[in-house]
Amino acid sequence: MNSETAYTTSDYYIQQMDKCKTIEDVEKLHEEAIEYFTRHMSALKKEKIYSKTVVKCMDYIHHHLNSPIRVTDIAGRLGKNPDYLSSLFKKETGMTITDYIMENKLRAAENMLLDSECSCATVSAAFAFSSQSYFTKMFREYTGETPKKFREKYMYSGL
Repeated sequence: MNSETAYTTSDYYIQQMDKCKTIEDVEKLHEEAIEYFTRHMSALKKEKIYSKTVVKCMDYIHHHLNSPIRVTDIAGRLGKNPDYLSSLFKKETGMTITDYIMENKLRAAENMLLDSECSCATVSAAFAFSSQSYFTKMFREYTGETPKKFREKYMYSGL
């Protein structure tokens, strides 16, 4: 359960506790809270949970989107063999580390295109693409549009 949901739910039950008049009301509310949290934690077990190594890999990627990222750099940082890390990541996520890096850089580039007036060259450089043309090529493959067309289409549409 994410922390925001946990805190909101906890606050709700605390407010409800203030309304209780008897010990029986408190016990009933306590059982309700336990059932709620148990049900939600059970549902979380059904969601995909990644190993600590894969989560650390993802964290590294998210913190280094503005730099060139190589699998060997990540593996070295985590003290893992690059082939092992690549295999584990693919097994758990269904995608390669390289594809995950590219997808996250392009998602961040989308946001930068919509939330700023930076040129495509600036956006490309901000996410350490080797060239603006490579950025444009990858962006088009990911979104189906060039960065310029994407910005024109979505910047003022409110999407």
